[in-house]
Amino acid sequence: MEQYIRRKIESRYINTGLSLEETIARFLDERIDIEQRKSYAYRLAHAATPEAMAALFKVFQAAGPEHKAFMIQLIGSTGNPEVKDWLWQWLTDADERVVMAAIRGLSTIGGRMSWRRWGLSCRIPGKPDRIRIEAALGLGNLGTPEAADVLSKAFMKSKETELRHSDPERPGPFSIRTC
Repeated sequence: MEQYIRRKIESRYINTGLSLEETIARFLDERIDIEQRKSYAYRLAHAATPEAMAALFKVFQAAGPEHKAFMIQLIGSTGNPEVKDWLWQWLTDADERVVMAAIRGLSTIGGRMSWRRWGLSCRIPGKPDRIRIEAALGLGNLGTPEAADVLSKAFMKSKETELRHSDPERPGPFSIRTC
């Protein structure tokens, strides 16, 4: 059922009736609003040809952080391991939304390099809590023994391992102070 739903969603982005060349041309056409163009990012990442990746890079140079974040998460949702290296560069972006989208995208793709690098992200002092939490969630979503090991080591090595309930008077979700 999950695969059926995924294929249904993907078809919206892949089966546009446009060739890859036409998709690249529309994605690069600055006369078209970025809101319309950003949905082409999925098709380009799915194809992952050198031309498609060059077009993604070019549009990303001028796109605002909110558009970058949307496209990065969309690109990661392709599950295409060919775009993994391209996504890594966004982990150091100045905007939290972009970094968190890159983490989400990479967690969808998975792989050995993902959990190693994320383990480092969890332990870097000064990282905003939201990014550290997203990195921890990404590690957890990978579901591999290696990722679980890195995650547990990050908790053990942290000086501040406070897990606290958001409201001690009422049951509810827990908030992770740090990973």
